[in-house]
Amino acid sequence: MIYRFNKRNNIYATNKLTQNIVNQSVEVKVLSECGDTNENLLLIDENGIVISFPKRLVHVNSLKIENEQLKLSQLMYDTWFKVKLTSEVNELSGKVFSNFDVVVKNSNIILNDPEFRNIHLPFLKSTVLYNGSISYSLGKLLESWMHDEDLRVLSSAYMIKINVSQMSGINNYTAYSLKTRKIFTNSLGNNDKNWRNYLDKFISLTSSEHNKNELLVLTRLLFTLGID
Repeated sequence: MIYRFNKRNNIYATNKLTQNIVNQSVEVKVLSECGDTNENLLLIDENGIVISFPKRLVHVNSLKIENEQLKLSQLMYDTWFKVKLTSEVNELSGKVFSNFDVVVKNSNIILNDPEFRNIHLPFLKSTVLYNGSISYSLGKLLESWMHDEDLRVLSSAYMIKINVSQMSGINNYTAYSLKTRKIFTNSLGNNDKNWRNYLDKFISLTSSEHNKNELLVLTRLLFTLGID
C-alpha cells in the first residue's frame, strides 16, 4: 500500500497495488504425537512456537508428513500459529518499548546487525485515521535520528510515531527525549500543519525488507541488549 499526499484536497489517500495471488505454504516440524489417545501432533514453526494440532486435519486436508515436516497453507498456519506468535511478539516488544533508553544507547549494535536493523515492532507504526497505518523498522528510525533532523520535535527529542486525523488536524505523537532518556507523548496542536512533514518522513522510512523469523530476532535482540 502506498500513501500519497493530495495537496489539493489536503488529505492522505492510499493507492492499493494489485498483486497476483499466490498459494503459499508454510513448513513446520512435527515433534511428536501427543494427547492421551495420540490424536494430536506437536508442531513447532521456525519461530519456535509450539502447538498441539489435530491429526484429523491432516487427513481431511490431504496434508503430507515428509521427513518430519508438515506443509500448511498460509491460512491454516495463521489460524493455528498466528495468535500465539502475535502474543509473544507483543510481550517482548513491550519490553523493548519500556527499555528504549537501552535501545538508543546501543544504536550502533542494532545498525550493524542486518536482522536487528530490519526488525519491525508493533509500536513502530504511525497512523492516518481512516487510511491505515505506516510501519517501519527499528534501524530505519534510528538512522533517521542520527543523520537528519526531520523527526526532531524539541531541542533534544525525536518522534517515534505520530497519529493523525487528516481532516481535523487532530494529532498526537510519541517521542524519545535524549536529555531525560525517557519516552513521552504530546501533540503538535490542531492548527500546526507540520504533522504532514513528520508523516511524510515516516512514509519515507517504510521498507519491504522483513525478517523471516521476527520472534527469534526479537528474542536475540533482548538477550544482546541485556533486557530481561
